[in-house]
Amino acid sequence: MMNFKKISLIIMCFLIEACSATPSITPSTTSVFKQEISEPTFLHERIVRGDVATPLNVLDPFERVNRAIYRFNARFDRYVYLPVLASYQYITPDFVESGISNFFNNLDDIRTLLNQILQIKGKGSIQTSGRFVTNSILGVFGFFDVASHFNMPKHNEDFGQTLGFYGVSPGPYLVVPVMGPSNLRDSVGTITDSFVVSPLLSDDHPERKIFVYPLRFLDERAKTSFRYYQTGSPFEYELVRLFHSTKRNLDVLK
Repeated sequence: MMNFKKISLIIMCFLIEACSATPSITPSTTSVFKQEISEPTFLHERIVRGDVATPLNVLDPFERVNRAIYRFNARFDRYVYLPVLASYQYITPDFVESGISNFFNNLDDIRTLLNQILQIKGKGSIQTSGRFVTNSILGVFGFFDVASHFNMPKHNEDFGQTLGFYGVSPGPYLVVPVMGPSNLRDSVGTITDSFVVSPLLSDDHPERKIFVYPLRFLDERAKTSFRYYQTGSPFEYELVRLFHSTKRNLDVLK
């Protein structure tokens, strides 16, 4: 019981000392507090550019149609694309799947090289040329990615980026059936790029289309980890639109 009284007495002494040490608030200190509160660190003007009405502002005049296509893509992805991809990955040995992916990557280097030349990227053009020649010869037409073992960098350029390089604006946001998010500039770029790669696959042998293009689509989906409606956000459409638009702007600026 005595110990409890001693402890209580010590606590009271500390409280009295703390109260006596508390500084008094004068009018001058009150004005300082008001000044600090009136100028918060995270002002809207400090974190949002003045020429942007809202951080989520993306030109989307066809939003109603785009959302409908987005929902279609989600269902197609779930009930067709991913099941077929899973079957393909189950049946195909890993080394064969990897070789097919390397083959398409090697073809993409042709597209990248041409767009690097159009964008006057000398160093990148030399690196991509070396990579393509190395993988085409030592890698058996690109089925083996020998260039990566030699630490030869891989670049990705397309005609949409080339148009952006010369000042063409992205234009309205578009959701392309099956393919996903895009914009008017990149859609034109994709069509243009297809004229570069497609003849290499099917000019003399049209029957290759039946075999090659499905593999191409499956390989592209296998490289994408995104799954519809698994972001945990009720605003997934807006987030995908923002992220894609931001990425493409950065791709043009790199």
